[in-house]
Amino acid sequence: MRFFFFKQKTAYEIFKQQCIKRMTVSFPTGLYENWAICQRLFAHVQVVLKYTPAKDMMEEWATLLYRGGWYAWSQGRYDIAEQMASKSRKALTRKLGGEDAATLASISLFASVIGDRGRW
Repeated sequence: MRFFFFKQKTAYEIFKQQCIKRMTVSFPTGLYENWAICQRLFAHVQVVLKYTPAKDMMEEWATLLYRGGWYAWSQGRYDIAEQMASKSRKALTRKLGGEDAATLASISLFASVIGDRGRW
């Protein structure tokens, strides 16, 4: 008789996944007309930046960081925008490949942030 042991998700892991899902649905793009919503939710996106998501949550996490990075960049908050854009770019490249539209958008955002910081 064989027994299979599966790693059970902890309550904290479940919380992180729910947080990522809800924030991805709630947090809009960094367009000017969305700034009021972004401002209210941005602190939560900053917390999500510190998470290491499960593989099945990687795309949602990267999408949320892309949107948060876009908002931070448009606000001139280049340090946090660079962190978010960099992590989003890396995660989307791994998950979707270098030719995907979402990956290319994240690369573009990262390049914009770096360019605005005067680093080429």
